[in-house]
Amino acid sequence: MDKLLASEKPVAPPTTFKKQGSLRRTLLLSFIIIAIVPLIIVAIFALQVRNNLQRIVEDKLVVAATLQEANVNTWVDEVIGQLVEERTLDIAIQTLKEFNERPDDLNQHIINRFQASFKRRQSDFDNFAHISLLDMT
Repeated sequence: MDKLLASEKPVAPPTTFKKQGSLRRTLLLSFIIIAIVPLIIVAIFALQVRNNLQRIVEDKLVVAATLQEANVNTWVDEVIGQLVEERTLDIAIQTLKEFNERPDDLNQHIINRFQASFKRRQSDFDNFAHISLLDMT
């Protein structure tokens, strides 16, 4: 019986794992997964941060635009009021000249006052620096 046992080959214990592929393929696949999964997570996080920052910047720009719109509207209203006031004064001067109801000294005084007012307004606003005053006398 000893001879019989010696001639038999030892039997390997049965394994529950099937051979799925080479070690090279397994390692390559696992390294690719280890490299790509964190990159995907970082990319998703960066995309969310970018969208949040873009939303914040848009909100700040809307607030700034609203404030600037109010400033521009106020400035335009002031300028229109000043121009109407000066135009009214100009009409009064022209009326006085046309009817010749007053002596020339008073007319010249009113014209000088209007010119001084216009130059003062012109110096207040840099945008009106290019406007010139025509003397219609």
